[in-house]
Amino acid sequence: MTKISCLVFNNFDYDGRAQRSAAALASIAPTTVYGPGTRTESPGRPYVVAPVALGRNKYLKLAQFWTWSLLKHLSGDVSLIYANNFHSLLPGTLLKLFKGCPLVYDAYELLAPGRRAKPIVWFHVERLLVRFADLVIVANEERARLMQRAYRLERRPTAIQNIATDLRAGLDGASEPDAPQRVDAIAAFDKKKLVYHGFISIERGIDYLLEIVSRLDEDYGLIIIGAGPDEARLSRLIEARQLQGRVLLVRPFSRRNLLPALQACHLGVCFYFKDDLNHKYCAPNKVFEYASAGIPVLMSDNIPLRKLNRKYEIGALVRMGDPETAAREVAGLFDRYAYHQGKLAGFLRHENWDGERMKLIGAVQSVFKKESG
Repeated sequence: MTKISCLVFNNFDYDGRAQRSAAALASIAPTTVYGPGTRTESPGRPYVVAPVALGRNKYLKLAQFWTWSLLKHLSGDVSLIYANNFHSLLPGTLLKLFKGCPLVYDAYELLAPGRRAKPIVWFHVERLLVRFADLVIVANEERARLMQRAYRLERRPTAIQNIATDLRAGLDGASEPDAPQRVDAIAAFDKKKLVYHGFISIERGIDYLLEIVSRLDEDYGLIIIGAGPDEARLSRLIEARQLQGRVLLVRPFSRRNLLPALQACHLGVCFYFKDDLNHKYCAPNKVFEYASAGIPVLMSDNIPLRKLNRKYEIGALVRMGDPETAAREVAGLFDRYAYHQGKLAGFLRHENWDGERMKLIGAVQSVFKKESG
């Protein structure tokens, strides 16, 4: 019997790309996800989750995940390993060699030479192991070209765009009993609300976002939804800029509860300012999540985001280092709010997961055919 195993190091409940790929793979063959997450079953989860509780130390956590992934596959058959992100590439490669099954590698990050967001060791690990993959997947064509050139791959990686499933559709993720109370707190925050949701790291441009908000009128506010290593530092920055009454910090929502939280806001924020190739050629799914919630988007001026906004006009672009101009851009977006909001439906109609899903299914089926042929 054909069986697919997905390896996911990050918390699966909050990994939209892993959820989408697992659902697509489940239409090919029974699929099991191995990694941190919950067993919650829902109509939007046509696969099985085999969860693991990992420790807090990032190095021990990684070793634990690798060991656990290998042990879970010692007995039983597996027809294909689908490794999500570079953390899963090593156990995925070992399982390919031990089990004699094909390996698909979804490279979330761009680790190619140049300015890098991750330690150089990961570049060398990926360069060594990526050749064992029967199919390499990346998030856009720009990344595919760079990765093929950097690793001298015979075949260009397959670009599966990082398009979030419409949050209005069937949702995945853990149930959260206190989610309605958190949404109510956002709705009661009586401001013109910008919202950032995601990993709380200063390198994501959150400090610059605070600078922008500090230059806006008092009737503008900021909602920050997320968790991460810089939460304490973020609180200190908010206090230093005297923005306590204008910034609301909210714990992250799983995807099944994210839609009402975003709908209670007015303008989504998607910033990737760090000077490395992974951010320069970013492929964030947040843009699609904001759009499905019906709110325009304030974006950093990266190449893929610039192309997207030039085509669909769903928001505005800002650059690092000029918060005064960025604040004027935010105010201008609210002045043109109806125009940009009216562009969202066309954007979602043309840029949607259905086409990418079929592309992914076709690529994986080709791996099976090659293996059987």
